[in-house]
Amino acid sequence: MITAGCGGAVAQNLTIAIGGAPASPDPHVYNSAPNASLTQHLFDTLVERDAPVRLRPMLAESWRLVEPTIWEFKLRPNVPFQKGNAFTAEDVAFTIGRVPAVRNAPAPSPAWPAPSPVSR
Repeated sequence: MITAGCGGAVAQNLTIAIGGAPASPDPHVYNSAPNASLTQHLFDTLVERDAPVRLRPMLAESWRLVEPTIWEFKLRPNVPFQKGNAFTAEDVAFTIGRVPAVRNAPAPSPAWPAPSPVSR
């Protein structure tokens, strides 16, 4: 059970059926199906897959391959975090760079190289 408040509203219970017990609500700590099932309800992603498994926009409006190892994402404007601060390209770079930096994770997410500097 997750207890969450929303913008000053009274906290309420949210019940989610998951096929196993999640080890952590942090998607970078433990790479498992129950954790992925939980975190899909807590975090947005740049893109997601629809029912026919095609990529579709989520936090990214569009994306394109610039070079074999460089992708460019156009982010959706005016996306606020829970506390109201704006979502930026620096937040994306921080998140990607955080994956290999999580210490003592029993089954960390796949290792990614640190992102290149973000440009606008």
